[in-house]
Amino acid sequence: MMRRKFASYRRPVSAVLPLVRGQLHNIAVGHSAHVSKAGYIAAAPYPRMGECTAVWLSWRDDVQLMALDGMEPNYRRIQLDGEACPLLVDHGERPEEFSLFTSRWGVLTDGDGGKLHFLDRPALFGLLAGSGNGDLLEEGKPVFDGPPDLVAEQLAIPSVQA
Repeated sequence: MMRRKFASYRRPVSAVLPLVRGQLHNIAVGHSAHVSKAGYIAAAPYPRMGECTAVWLSWRDDVQLMALDGMEPNYRRIQLDGEACPLLVDHGERPEEFSLFTSRWGVLTDGDGGKLHFLDRPALFGLLAGSGNGDLLEEGKPVFDGPPDLVAEQLAIPSVQA
């Protein structure tokens, strides 16, 4: 997906994306509080003291970062402090600071004011269907009714997104 985004950028962007595993502390993963044009509800990080999240880290050059900053309208890059949010790279390094992309829309809540932890698509759509918040489609069916691929297709309909 990154290579495709980089290929469509207005300047040449390196397709080299080194990745390593790590553990990020005091950050959890939930669901962005928006629906993409393709009908997906993406994962998004949020602060949560005591949480430890397995992550993939990538080292990007300045042009790659500029491309991502310009092509991700629903996300913003923030700097994190390695003391407040310790990051342990699998090979032992602990960066003093690093970037993280967060949702401009925030994350979904659990209905009681807490953040909703990340769920797989069937579980998320089932939860949303049971919340009573799924507006009806023109055919009179709830948006979140059906298999995940159908729900994503329905969420891509501009009138549903509106």
